[in-house]
Amino acid sequence: MTALRTLAALLLLCAGAAAAEPQPAPQGDAACKADAEKFCKDVTPGKGRLILCLKAHDDKLAPECRERLKKGAEEMRERRSKAKEACQEDVDKFCKSVDPGKDVLACLKEHAAELSASCQKVREDAQARMKELKERQEKVKTACKGDLDKFCKGVEAGGGRLAKCLKEHEAELSESCRALKPHKDEKERPLPKETK
Repeated sequence: MTALRTLAALLLLCAGAAAAEPQPAPQGDAACKADAEKFCKDVTPGKGRLILCLKAHDDKLAPECRERLKKGAEEMRERRSKAKEACQEDVDKFCKSVDPGKDVLACLKEHAAELSASCQKVREDAQARMKELKERQEKVKTACKGDLDKFCKGVEAGGGRLAKCLKEHEAELSESCRALKPHKDEKERPLPKETK
């Protein structure tokens, strides 16, 4: 039960920040772009829906997309393993009596000042990645405001709907909005899931 509790907390700790890290990001990843458009065009980006859709079509995916998904899954497993190793003692020490999941994450947050240096580092790294993602989302929100107003006026924010709308109008986007897409020599990243 302790291992389950630790894993649940660490998944939550890492999940929020994962978007800012290299991930299997099919809607923005060159390796999976064609397959995502072919097999998952009606899937709204966000919460892993595109990845699940692509995995459901695994036998039909291009080899480079299949490899990208495999690499992304390996990266995520490695991050989870490192986080679990870093925080296991803290979960055992401070959070034995709480239910797995959000309660453990809240428990670790309550004891933030008392956490071991290794767990504190995992927590700080996750917070830094979240900050980076939020800053990127703010840049997109500012640079793409006109595009959002023009092309996505009736689209409700959340669940990747605005990102999908911008993606559908990619060829028509303003230069300032298009400029936020990564250059060819950078890691591909999806447009943000949400801009309000």
